[in-house]
Amino acid sequence: MAVAEVQEMTSGLLRLGKKKIKIIYLMLLLSFAILLSAGIFMFFYVTGTTPYIGYLLPVFSPALPQYQYSILGEGDQALLKPMDVAVVDDRIYITDTLNSQVQVFKPTGEPVLSFGGSGREPGKFSFPYGIDVAPNGNIFVADMYNGNISIFDDYGRFLNYFAAAEDAVVDPGGLLIKDGLLYVCNLNPGSVLVFDINSEELINTIGSEGTGEGELMFPNDLTFGPDGNLYVSDTGNNRIQVYDPQGSFIKTLPIDGGDIYSPRGVGFDSHGRLHVVSKMNNQIAIFDSNWKKVGDVGDTVFNMPNGIAMDQRTRRVYVTDHISTLVFQ
Repeated sequence: MAVAEVQEMTSGLLRLGKKKIKIIYLMLLLSFAILLSAGIFMFFYVTGTTPYIGYLLPVFSPALPQYQYSILGEGDQALLKPMDVAVVDDRIYITDTLNSQVQVFKPTGEPVLSFGGSGREPGKFSFPYGIDVAPNGNIFVADMYNGNISIFDDYGRFLNYFAAAEDAVVDPGGLLIKDGLLYVCNLNPGSVLVFDINSEELINTIGSEGTGEGELMFPNDLTFGPDGNLYVSDTGNNRIQVYDPQGSFIKTLPIDGGDIYSPRGVGFDSHGRLHVVSKMNNQIAIFDSNWKKVGDVGDTVFNMPNGIAMDQRTRRVYVTDHISTLVFQ
Protein backbone atom coordinates (compact mmCIF):
# COMPACT_ATOMS: atom_id res chain seq x y z
CA MET A 1 0.00 0.00 0.00
CA ALA A 2 1.35 3.39 -0.96
CA VAL A 3 2.39 5.87 1.68
CA ALA A 4 -0.18 8.39 0.38
CA GLU A 5 -3.01 5.87 0.82
CA VAL A 6 -1.92 5.11 4.38
CA GLN A 7 -1.82 8.80 5.22
CA GLU A 8 -5.29 9.29 3.73
CA MET A 9 -6.74 6.38 5.74
CA THR A 10 -5.11 7.67 8.92
CA SER A 11 -6.50 11.13 8.31
CA GLY A 12 -9.98 9.68 7.71
CA LEU A 13 -9.87 7.70 10.94
CA LEU A 14 -8.82 10.79 12.85
CA ARG A 15 -11.71 12.79 11.39
CA LEU A 16 -14.14 9.98 12.28
CA GLY A 17 -12.75 9.83 15.80
CA LYS A 18 -13.19 13.57 16.26
CA LYS A 19 -16.83 13.33 15.10
CA LYS A 20 -17.50 10.53 17.59
CA ILE A 21 -15.91 12.56 20.36
CA LYS A 22 -18.09 15.55 19.46
CA ILE A 23 -21.21 13.34 19.46
CA ILE A 24 -20.30 11.85 22.84
CA TYR A 25 -19.57 15.32 24.19
CA LEU A 26 -22.93 16.63 22.98
CA MET A 27 -24.74 13.62 24.45
CA LEU A 28 -23.06 14.22 27.81
CA LEU A 29 -24.08 17.89 27.72
CA LEU A 30 -27.66 16.93 26.84
CA SER A 31 -27.80 14.36 29.66
CA PHE A 32 -26.46 16.92 32.13
CA ALA A 33 -29.06 19.48 30.99
CA ILE A 34 -31.88 16.95 31.40
CA LEU A 35 -30.71 15.96 34.89
CA LEU A 36 -30.31 19.61 35.90
CA SER A 37 -33.80 20.47 34.63
CA ALA A 38 -35.28 17.50 36.47
CA GLY A 39 -33.51 18.54 39.66
CA ILE A 40 -34.76 22.12 39.38
CA PHE A 41 -38.30 20.90 38.69
CA MET A 42 -38.27 18.61 41.74
CA PHE A 43 -36.91 21.42 43.94
CA PHE A 44 -39.67 23.83 42.99
CA TYR A 45 -42.32 21.10 43.11
CA VAL A 46 -41.36 19.96 46.61
CA THR A 47 -40.85 23.45 48.05
CA GLY A 48 -43.92 24.88 46.33
CA THR A 49 -42.08 27.94 45.03
CA THR A 50 -42.67 29.21 41.51
CA PRO A 51 -39.84 30.68 39.41
CA TYR A 52 -40.65 33.28 36.80
CA ILE A 53 -39.14 34.05 33.40
CA GLY A 54 -38.79 37.79 33.32
CA TYR A 55 -41.07 37.79 36.39
CA LEU A 56 -43.95 37.19 34.02
CA LEU A 57 -44.38 33.57 33.00
CA PRO A 58 -44.60 30.76 35.55
CA VAL A 59 -42.32 27.86 34.69
CA PHE A 60 -43.33 25.27 37.26
CA SER A 61 -46.46 25.31 39.40
CA PRO A 62 -48.04 22.39 41.29
CA ALA A 63 -51.52 21.49 40.11
CA LEU A 64 -54.51 22.95 41.92
CA PRO A 65 -56.51 20.50 44.06
CA GLN A 66 -59.51 18.97 42.35
CA TYR A 67 -62.86 18.01 43.87
CA GLN A 68 -63.08 14.26 44.57
CA TYR A 69 -66.16 13.48 46.69
CA SER A 70 -68.29 14.68 49.63
CA ILE A 71 -68.81 13.38 53.15
CA LEU A 72 -72.50 13.86 53.93
CA GLY A 73 -73.34 11.69 56.92
CA GLU A 74 -76.13 9.13 56.83
CA GLY A 75 -79.88 9.27 57.53
CA ASP A 76 -80.73 11.23 60.66
CA GLN A 77 -76.98 11.77 61.08
CA ALA A 78 -76.71 13.80 57.88
CA LEU A 79 -74.44 16.79 58.38
CA LEU A 80 -76.24 20.08 58.91
CA LYS A 81 -74.15 23.24 58.61
CA PRO A 82 -70.80 21.72 59.57
CA MET A 83 -68.51 24.58 60.57
CA ASP A 84 -65.02 23.17 61.06
CA VAL A 85 -62.94 20.09 60.37
CA ALA A 86 -59.75 18.53 61.72
CA VAL A 87 -57.77 15.61 60.28
CA VAL A 88 -55.61 13.26 62.34
CA ASP A 89 -54.26 10.12 60.68
CA ASP A 90 -57.29 8.25 59.28
CA ARG A 91 -59.95 10.19 61.20
CA ILE A 92 -61.94 13.22 60.04
CA TYR A 93 -63.44 15.26 62.92
CA ILE A 94 -66.33 17.58 61.98
CA THR A 95 -68.37 19.99 64.08
CA ASP A 96 -71.93 19.20 62.95
CA THR A 97 -73.17 22.54 64.18
CA LEU A 98 -76.94 22.64 63.70
CA ASN A 99 -77.16 19.05 64.96
CA SER A 100 -75.21 20.21 68.05
CA GLN A 101 -72.71 17.38 67.84
CA VAL A 102 -69.33 16.24 66.58
CA GLN A 103 -69.12 13.50 63.98
CA VAL A 104 -66.03 11.44 63.21
CA PHE A 105 -65.53 9.72 59.86
CA LYS A 106 -63.01 7.63 58.03
CA PRO A 107 -61.54 9.29 54.91
CA THR A 108 -63.95 7.20 52.82
CA GLY A 109 -66.91 8.90 54.53
CA GLU A 110 -67.78 5.89 56.69
CA PRO A 111 -69.01 7.10 60.11
CA VAL A 112 -66.97 6.14 63.16
CA LEU A 113 -68.74 7.86 66.06
CA SER A 114 -70.73 10.93 67.07
CA PHE A 115 -71.10 12.68 70.40
CA GLY A 116 -72.63 15.75 71.99
CA GLY A 117 -76.23 16.86 71.65
CA SER A 118 -78.09 20.08 72.29
CA GLY A 119 -77.90 21.62 75.74
CA ARG A 120 -75.88 23.63 78.23
CA GLU A 121 -74.83 20.82 80.56
CA PRO A 122 -71.35 19.23 80.38
CA GLY A 123 -70.82 17.28 77.16
CA LYS A 124 -73.56 19.16 75.29
CA PHE A 125 -73.36 21.95 72.73
CA SER A 126 -75.27 25.01 71.68
CA PHE A 127 -73.19 25.97 68.62
CA PRO A 128 -70.06 23.81 68.23
CA TYR A 129 -67.59 25.62 66.02
CA GLY A 130 -63.80 25.13 66.08
CA ILE A 131 -62.22 21.73 66.63
CA ASP A 132 -58.74 20.28 67.00
CA VAL A 133 -57.17 17.12 68.40
CA ALA A 134 -54.31 17.03 70.91
CA PRO A 135 -51.35 14.64 70.52
CA ASN A 136 -52.81 12.42 73.28
CA GLY A 137 -56.03 12.01 71.28
CA ASN A 138 -58.22 14.34 73.34
CA ILE A 139 -60.69 16.33 71.25
CA PHE A 140 -61.11 20.07 71.90
CA VAL A 141 -64.37 21.67 70.75
CA ALA A 142 -65.20 25.39 70.88
CA ASP A 143 -68.87 26.06 71.66
CA MET A 144 -69.55 29.61 70.49
CA TYR A 145 -72.96 30.17 72.10
CA ASN A 146 -72.20 28.40 75.37
CA GLY A 147 -68.92 30.33 75.54
CA ASN A 148 -66.67 27.43 76.46
CA ILE A 149 -64.22 24.83 75.17
CA SER A 150 -65.07 21.21 75.96
CA ILE A 151 -62.54 18.38 76.08
CA PHE A 152 -63.50 14.81 75.12
CA ASP A 153 -61.46 11.63 74.99
CA ASP A 154 -61.03 9.74 71.73
CA TYR A 155 -64.24 7.78 72.44
CA GLY A 156 -66.25 11.01 72.65
CA ARG A 157 -66.63 10.94 76.44
CA PHE A 158 -66.71 14.35 78.09
CA LEU A 159 -63.72 15.05 80.34
CA ASN A 160 -63.92 18.68 81.41
CA TYR A 161 -64.10 22.30 80.29
CA PHE A 162 -60.82 23.88 79.27
CA ALA A 163 -59.55 26.90 81.25
CA ALA A 164 -62.90 27.40 82.95
CA ALA A 165 -61.15 29.08 85.90
CA GLU A 166 -59.52 31.65 83.60
CA ASP A 167 -62.91 33.01 82.50
CA ALA A 168 -61.14 34.34 79.39
CA VAL A 169 -62.98 32.40 76.70
CA VAL A 170 -66.06 34.40 75.71
CA ASP A 171 -66.96 33.72 72.09
CA PRO A 172 -64.63 30.98 70.78
CA GLY A 173 -64.28 30.13 67.09
CA GLY A 174 -61.35 28.38 65.42
CA LEU A 175 -58.90 26.32 67.49
CA LEU A 176 -55.30 25.29 66.88
CA ILE A 177 -53.10 23.04 69.02
CA LYS A 178 -49.35 23.33 68.46
CA ASP A 179 -46.25 22.70 70.56
CA GLY A 180 -48.10 22.42 73.85
CA LEU A 181 -50.18 25.55 73.28
CA LEU A 182 -53.86 26.03 72.46
CA TYR A 183 -54.68 29.00 70.21
CA VAL A 184 -58.28 30.23 70.35
CA CYS A 185 -59.91 32.67 67.94
CA ASN A 186 -62.03 34.83 70.23
CA LEU A 187 -64.65 36.18 67.86
CA ASN A 188 -65.94 38.96 70.07
CA PRO A 189 -64.04 40.93 71.23
CA GLY A 190 -61.61 40.13 68.43
CA SER A 191 -58.34 38.54 69.57
CA VAL A 192 -56.38 35.30 69.64
CA LEU A 193 -55.99 33.75 73.09
CA VAL A 194 -52.96 31.54 73.74
CA PHE A 195 -53.08 28.98 76.56
CA ASP A 196 -50.66 26.46 77.95
CA ILE A 197 -52.53 23.27 77.13
CA ASN A 198 -51.36 21.48 80.29
CA SER A 199 -51.69 24.17 82.97
CA GLU A 200 -54.62 25.83 81.10
CA GLU A 201 -53.04 29.19 81.95
CA LEU A 202 -53.62 32.12 79.60
CA ILE A 203 -50.11 33.17 78.58
CA ASN A 204 -50.70 35.60 75.70
CA THR A 205 -53.35 37.62 73.90
CA ILE A 206 -52.66 38.41 70.25
CA GLY A 207 -54.37 41.40 68.69
CA SER A 208 -57.32 43.38 69.97
CA GLU A 209 -60.69 44.52 68.67
CA GLY A 210 -60.42 47.03 65.83
CA THR A 211 -59.66 47.77 62.20
CA GLY A 212 -56.05 48.96 62.40
CA GLU A 213 -52.88 46.98 61.72
CA GLY A 214 -52.70 43.99 64.02
CA GLU A 215 -56.28 44.51 65.21
CA LEU A 216 -58.99 41.93 64.61
CA MET A 217 -62.71 41.81 63.92
CA PHE A 218 -64.36 38.39 64.27
CA PRO A 219 -61.25 36.28 63.61
CA ASN A 220 -62.45 32.86 62.46
CA ASP A 221 -59.43 30.66 61.91
CA LEU A 222 -55.66 30.51 62.17
CA THR A 223 -52.70 28.45 61.02
CA PHE A 224 -48.92 28.46 61.13
CA GLY A 225 -47.03 28.90 57.87
CA PRO A 226 -43.80 27.29 56.67
CA ASP A 227 -42.01 30.43 57.89
CA GLY A 228 -43.13 29.75 61.47
CA ASN A 229 -45.44 32.77 61.58
CA LEU A 230 -49.09 32.78 62.60
CA TYR A 231 -51.69 33.57 59.91
CA VAL A 232 -55.10 34.73 61.14
CA SER A 233 -58.29 34.96 59.11
CA ASP A 234 -59.52 38.44 60.06
CA THR A 235 -63.05 37.95 58.77
CA GLY A 236 -64.64 41.21 59.85
CA ASN A 237 -61.85 43.21 58.19
CA ASN A 238 -61.79 40.94 55.09
CA ARG A 239 -58.06 40.25 55.29
CA ILE A 240 -55.35 37.86 56.48
CA GLN A 241 -53.00 39.15 59.17
CA VAL A 242 -49.59 37.74 60.04
CA TYR A 243 -47.94 37.64 63.48
CA ASP A 244 -44.62 36.25 64.64
CA PRO A 245 -44.59 33.28 67.07
CA GLN A 246 -44.54 35.70 70.03
CA GLY A 247 -47.69 37.41 68.75
CA SER A 248 -46.17 40.64 67.41
CA PHE A 249 -47.83 41.99 64.28
CA ILE A 250 -45.77 41.61 61.09
CA LYS A 251 -47.98 42.50 58.14
CA THR A 252 -51.29 42.24 56.38
CA LEU A 253 -51.08 40.07 53.29
CA PRO A 254 -51.33 42.07 50.05
CA ILE A 255 -54.40 40.23 48.81
CA ASP A 256 -56.76 42.04 46.46
CA GLY A 257 -60.24 42.55 47.88
CA GLY A 258 -61.79 40.73 44.95
CA ASP A 259 -59.78 37.58 45.68
CA ILE A 260 -61.47 36.88 49.01
CA TYR A 261 -64.82 37.87 50.43
CA SER A 262 -65.48 36.95 54.06
CA PRO A 263 -62.34 34.82 54.63
CA ARG A 264 -62.88 31.86 56.94
CA GLY A 265 -60.69 28.75 57.11
CA VAL A 266 -56.97 29.05 56.31
CA GLY A 267 -54.29 26.42 55.77
CA PHE A 268 -51.01 25.72 53.98
CA ASP A 269 -50.54 22.77 51.67
CA SER A 270 -47.38 20.69 51.26
CA HIS A 271 -46.16 23.11 48.56
CA GLY A 272 -46.26 26.09 50.92
CA ARG A 273 -49.32 27.62 49.24
CA LEU A 274 -51.88 29.40 51.41
CA HIS A 275 -55.50 28.27 50.97
CA VAL A 276 -58.15 30.77 52.07
CA VAL A 277 -61.81 29.80 52.25
CA SER A 278 -63.70 32.71 50.68
CA LYS A 279 -67.17 32.08 52.07
CA MET A 280 -69.21 34.57 50.07
CA ASN A 281 -67.36 33.76 46.82
CA ASN A 282 -68.06 30.03 47.30
CA GLN A 283 -64.45 29.11 46.61
CA ILE A 284 -60.96 28.53 47.96
CA ALA A 285 -58.45 31.16 46.88
CA ILE A 286 -54.88 29.81 46.63
CA PHE A 287 -51.77 32.00 46.92
CA ASP A 288 -48.12 31.16 46.34
CA SER A 289 -45.25 32.10 48.65
CA ASN A 290 -45.07 35.54 47.00
CA TRP A 291 -48.79 36.07 47.79
CA LYS A 292 -49.69 35.98 44.12
CA LYS A 293 -53.00 34.28 43.47
CA VAL A 294 -52.38 31.09 41.51
CA GLY A 295 -56.03 30.09 41.20
CA ASP A 296 -59.25 29.24 42.96
CA VAL A 297 -61.26 26.04 43.21
CA GLY A 298 -64.67 24.81 44.23
CA ASP A 299 -66.96 27.57 43.01
CA THR A 300 -69.22 25.05 41.25
CA VAL A 301 -69.53 22.63 44.18
CA PHE A 302 -69.59 24.78 47.33
CA ASN A 303 -72.56 26.05 49.29
CA MET A 304 -71.16 28.67 51.72
CA PRO A 305 -67.84 26.98 52.67
CA ASN A 306 -66.30 27.68 56.05
CA GLY A 307 -63.66 25.40 57.62
CA ILE A 308 -60.58 23.80 56.07
CA ALA A 309 -58.08 21.11 57.07
CA MET A 310 -54.99 19.98 55.17
CA ASP A 311 -53.88 16.35 55.32
CA GLN A 312 -50.16 16.64 54.55
CA ARG A 313 -49.75 12.85 54.31
CA THR A 314 -52.26 12.32 51.52
CA ARG A 315 -52.30 15.93 50.20
CA ARG A 316 -56.07 15.94 50.58
CA VAL A 317 -57.91 19.14 51.44
CA TYR A 318 -61.12 18.91 53.51
CA VAL A 319 -63.57 21.82 53.38
CA THR A 320 -66.88 22.17 55.24
CA ASP A 321 -69.89 23.88 53.72
CA HIS A 322 -73.57 24.11 54.70
CA ILE A 323 -74.46 20.48 54.03
CA SER A 324 -71.27 18.45 53.70
CA THR A 325 -67.52 18.20 53.94
CA LEU A 326 -65.93 18.22 50.50
CA VAL A 327 -62.68 16.43 49.74
CA PHE A 328 -60.13 17.79 47.24
CA GLN A 329 -56.83 16.38 46.09
